[in-house]
Amino acid sequence: MFDGRRRELLRSLGLLGLTGLAGCQGSGGTEPEPTATTAGPTDSAESGTTRTETTTSSGTEVTFDLATDSTLGEDATQLTVSGSVEASTGLQRILVGVGEHRSELDVGGSASYAVDTTFAVDGGRGYEVTVTAIDETGSEVATTLSSGHVPIHVDPVETDRLVGTHYYPWYETRGHSNWTDRIVSEPVLGEYAASDLAVVDQHLKWCLEHGIRWLSLSWWGPNTGTDDIIQRVLLPRARFSDVEFSILYETKGRLGGQDYDLDSSIGRGILLDDFRYLADHFFSEDNYLHFDDRPVVFVYLAENLQGDVAAAMDEIEAEIGVRPYLLADVPFGSAPATYPVSEEADAFTAYNPYSSRPDIESVFHEQYEQGNRVLELGAQVVDTDYVPVVMPGFNDTGLPASIREDNPILTSTPERYERVLDQVNPHLEDARATLVTSFNEWYENTQMEPSAEFGTAYLELTRDRLATGASAGFSPEGTTFSLDFDRTAVPSAHDAGSEDDRALAFMAEGLSFEAGGETTVSYDIGGTPEPTFLEGAFGSEFDEGSTWRWFGGASAKTTLFAATALEDVDTAVLTGSSVPFVDIEADVYVDDQRTDHVVLDSPGTSDYELSLTPSGDP
Repeated sequence: MFDGRRRELLRSLGLLGLTGLAGCQGSGGTEPEPTATTAGPTDSAESGTTRTETTTSSGTEVTFDLATDSTLGEDATQLTVSGSVEASTGLQRILVGVGEHRSELDVGGSASYAVDTTFAVDGGRGYEVTVTAIDETGSEVATTLSSGHVPIHVDPVETDRLVGTHYYPWYETRGHSNWTDRIVSEPVLGEYAASDLAVVDQHLKWCLEHGIRWLSLSWWGPNTGTDDIIQRVLLPRARFSDVEFSILYETKGRLGGQDYDLDSSIGRGILLDDFRYLADHFFSEDNYLHFDDRPVVFVYLAENLQGDVAAAMDEIEAEIGVRPYLLADVPFGSAPATYPVSEEADAFTAYNPYSSRPDIESVFHEQYEQGNRVLELGAQVVDTDYVPVVMPGFNDTGLPASIREDNPILTSTPERYERVLDQVNPHLEDARATLVTSFNEWYENTQMEPSAEFGTAYLELTRDRLATGASAGFSPEGTTFSLDFDRTAVPSAHDAGSEDDRALAFMAEGLSFEAGGETTVSYDIGGTPEPTFLEGAFGSEFDEGSTWRWFGGASAKTTLFAATALEDVDTAVLTGSSVPFVDIEADVYVDDQRTDHVVLDSPGTSDYELSLTPSGDP
């Protein structure tokens, strides 16, 4: 059953020449991004030099010994041409030209002149510099030199909060060539390579000038294409130091083959080796993002982590000398305390608020608003931070039909994105950061990188509505309702044909509250409207018009928040099915006061009436 997450690794990648579309929706493939180097060379030089010996038409011998250098200025990038011009006779003038810029130097008859002249340029590319020497007869001779890549000029905006975005340094690495054949929008920059310095500089300029100061970089492991691009291309960029960055740890590619089991010596070993590598190569960088003096790592599919997560983190801390700040990605709209990682997570977020349901266009904004409520209140239950996520839409139909599921389109438009920003606004007040999915995940059409259709509209909205401006704040009022189960059941432990490792107690389809036999409020579990789940509720599921959520989870307790007062309510009606493997019972609580005890013993859909009158029992 599709669970509304990003596509997992695309199946049959080798046959199609696609390797590891990380951070994606769907099901299938098992291969992580391969060990790879980027396609084509990159010029990381910041300066150019030339030594040229030549002769004017009048016979004057001239030697040019010149170099270029560049520095970042407040109003422009400064390109400096320096060195010497030596001649066998006196020189009248030296002309230095960069693009449309010209500088005329009066030599005054000297046979030797030290050149040191600076031009204000936009940067973001290389420049051809022409230096012309004119002797006493008026004869001239010229030489040219390339500046190498010049850092781009940026005019960053002041922001009110930390805004980050997921960034994919994989284009034109192995498996990602001809990638515009598999997308539905047209990038303004065309089919670029992640190693292209001009592209990287333009990306950084767009981010900084639109309030994005944190890049969450997709990382597939040591010596992979993404690892190479980060180290060889991104880190040396002058403007890269102006943003903070962190690693998006692609668990599907790193731990998926070990079933995410951290009790396995192999799985634990991979995780330990990876974090040791990250510490050696990234965590000590001056602009690596730290919260509470700890390096931030976005853990994709964190809900899949199994085994003793705490012991694994203890071992990592002992090895690298610091406990990483785990930003745990869980299914949007599911209660964070449901998952084993909740004991170690420092913050919760969701990569993707999209779900693959036929009516997603009509229900998305209701789901998005409710999902934010669930995640923020659920994070409070386990005393962690919440990092909200925003997204303009979703459309992976450009991918070949053989490697994608039938994911309905959620149209990406500036209008939808603006509404999303309105909806997330209350959740920004207490958030230490927020994330945008994504900057450049073109395969899923979640990108805010400028396209031919919408230009910089998404960036401008991000600057004006997300990075700046006040938050309305989030302070809901209501009542908590809990089911404290005596046990849970793991399907794979009872059915050899099952791969479901979740701890399940009850498949809930509906919940209503009654007063004197009259329904006061009714919820469609998994659909809309729903209560806000604080713990023990997995992501919504659906089939042929029905929706549901499994209750249970690591704590064997489901707690929800109803945005209504229940003082006059005397009965709750819970609709759904018990697990078929074991008999499960539950105590019922309203605002932490026990009101009833129920035996959930019907494998088919049934209604269970629960008393909400306080029993007086502890």
